[in-house]
Amino acid sequence: MNEGLKLTAAPHIRTRISIARIRLDVIIALIPAVAAAVWSCGLRGAYTVLTALAASVIGDLLFEIITKREKTIKNLESVVIGLLTGLLIPSAAPLWAAAVGGLIAAVIFKQLIGLAGRSYIHAAAAAYCIVMLILRDGSLAYSGEIMAAAVTLGFIYLVVRGVIQLRIPLMYVLAFSVLTYLFGDSEQILDSVIRSNILLCAVFLAPAYASSPAVPTGRIVFGIGCGVLTFVLGRFNMFGAEAAAAVIVMNVLSPIIERFSIKTGRL
Repeated sequence: MNEGLKLTAAPHIRTRISIARIRLDVIIALIPAVAAAVWSCGLRGAYTVLTALAASVIGDLLFEIITKREKTIKNLESVVIGLLTGLLIPSAAPLWAAAVGGLIAAVIFKQLIGLAGRSYIHAAAAAYCIVMLILRDGSLAYSGEIMAAAVTLGFIYLVVRGVIQLRIPLMYVLAFSVLTYLFGDSEQILDSVIRSNILLCAVFLAPAYASSPAVPTGRIVFGIGCGVLTFVLGRFNMFGAEAAAAVIVMNVLSPIIERFSIKTGRL
């Protein structure tokens, strides 16, 4: 093997923009959502987000120090993971739950599982589902029109910056909305999308580079799958975690979807 060739874990992106810059854009896009959390839940919302953020960053750094791995704090991945985990976990949950969520996301799913290969699942989504199973609490984190508007602002920013494309978020929400119209309460479609974590998952979790298909057709299939699974899992009352659980399932299927899309020439 050529000694000058360095193999690294996904994502592999051909761009002049660094991964750290892309994650900085994600952090900027999350600022309205964090502000909405504080506006809706006061200091409790701020404490939840900050606790998860601190646990993620500190846990990530300590793990790298103990295992003598290269320090990755500058790539901002643990910051993004911590913010998303804090926004997903209910503000009414005890702060230890936010701390546990941040640690699980950073240490288990970023460090131990995330480096295993291309098909790793989204760390924040996985940590959130585990915490919700522990709490068995059906309350949502920061629901309502204010959070929906904040996430939409973040979505517009990411699209304009070229960080994400429309395919996955659009197909996700569209598939869920169509199924809700056909088999659910057709008069509550907008309310179902707004008063849940669907928008947060569709914009910030589902399109993540390392855990979603890289080819256009694959992204469409991935987004539709997320929407369908969110609707189906919602029938089983998964404590408000159906959107994140749907993303996790599609993360696992992502490599298969991508290979099929490439094999059939549907790029």
